[in-house]
Amino acid sequence: MSGVLAVGRPGFGGDSVVVGLSIFLALIIGLIAGGSLENLARLQIRWWPVLLVAVALQAYSVGHWATDTIGPVPVRTGAFVATHALILGVALANVRLTGVKVVVLGAASNLVALLANGGLMPVSPEARVAIGHQATVDSLAIGSVVMGSKGVVVPPEQANLWPLTDIFVLPPPFPVPAVCSIGDVLVAVGLGYLIVRTMRSRPVRTNGGSC
Repeated sequence: MSGVLAVGRPGFGGDSVVVGLSIFLALIIGLIAGGSLENLARLQIRWWPVLLVAVALQAYSVGHWATDTIGPVPVRTGAFVATHALILGVALANVRLTGVKVVVLGAASNLVALLANGGLMPVSPEARVAIGHQATVDSLAIGSVVMGSKGVVVPPEQANLWPLTDIFVLPPPFPVPAVCSIGDVLVAVGLGYLIVRTMRSRPVRTNGGSC
């Protein structure tokens, strides 16, 4: 891998865990609050094909960190930055929707953190150990990439824009232990709010004739 060591075990990135959990909980809350999945199906999202391509490319890139399938490290980090830029673009195109302004803020935060750290998201050795993906801090080489995520092991004092990086730990007994950023949290909150509000919204009725 062009001299870059991959550590940890394959799994889901912290952003996937947080966003996935947010969507699941939002659907449950929306249904309990009397919302309808039909309302959600009517939600019109601009540039949704671009979003699908970005998410698919990001998932493929993350899933192949431990192989040379998608080329050298600069290509991979470039793919991470590009997919986050596309996601931010889609969010901006849909900023009129409820909650999407929060998503824009979160997506922008993640993109800035990636750009400031060479296309990868810093995560501390302590955080990796806290979620059980490494036995000891000493077993982690500084600068090694983390399998199954966009993370790179960097101590807080060496990370650029540290508050925007992966600093929030979801340790066991959380069902899927993970580390996430403030950007991930904002994206999850914005999406969750959008889902609940959309499910509980009343369809716009149009009159069939004139008086």
